[in-house]
Amino acid sequence: MALEDHNVVIGAPVVSVSPWVTNAGAGTFRDLGHLSEAPTVKWDTENYDQESESVLGVIKTKPIKQGGEITIGMLEATADNLALLTRQPSTQLSGTTPNRVLAISDSQAIDLQMKFVGPGPEGTAGVPSVRTELYWKCQVVSSEPIPHAKAGAQVYKVVLRIMRDSSVASPSTNGSFGKQSDTGGS
Repeated sequence: MALEDHNVVIGAPVVSVSPWVTNAGAGTFRDLGHLSEAPTVKWDTENYDQESESVLGVIKTKPIKQGGEITIGMLEATADNLALLTRQPSTQLSGTTPNRVLAISDSQAIDLQMKFVGPGPEGTAGVPSVRTELYWKCQVVSSEPIPHAKAGAQVYKVVLRIMRDSSVASPSTNGSFGKQSDTGGS
């Protein structure tokens, strides 16, 4: 493959969250606002490695587990973002911005959709496309301590697990975990 400079993608996405919608449906997304660092997506595949008593080394490998993680540092310390971090349902939120109240109770297993929208590859005419990444079913699985410093911002940093969405009717089109699409470039 030739070196294609227009395929190098530079730029930060806007990250949004929505309650989970069955069958890769269109969620009602809320922008997470300013981020403290670049969001990351990491994919993992666990393999079963078959060895033989007859020879040294692995003779066959087969994927047995797949998933991913999204890490996001939210710089906007809102009640809505804290609800995401503490795994609280929207029923625990009341009031309107800036007078919002979050009643923190037991964490819940809340399925979410995540969306990243940012620059994509440029077309041959140099016009960049828009890249949209959708992850159908995610859950917050961990967070980092929230700094409360005189000279620093509170950052809500969360890790979400990307899970298989078995409700997706056409995984060959939409994917079982998510979908990436680039549109509008020329």
